Amino acid sequence: MTTDAAKTLYRARASLCELMNAHLRNHHGLEQFLVRGLAKVTCVALLGVIASNILQHAANLLA
Repeated sequence: MTTDAAKTLYRARASLCELMNAHLRNHHGLEQFLVRGLAKVTCVALLGVIASNILQHAANLLA
């Protein structure tokens, strides 16, 4: 985080990734996982991301 390039990358990550994490937590209920094990948690997280992507691009997919 000492270089200007690293600070720029961190700002870009914050606006892209952290927004999606907050959206998944607030709108899709991914605060606490109801499954156990890394494989199952990964599956639930990926299903949440896929659902979010479909909802985000639904207008383009249906056009």
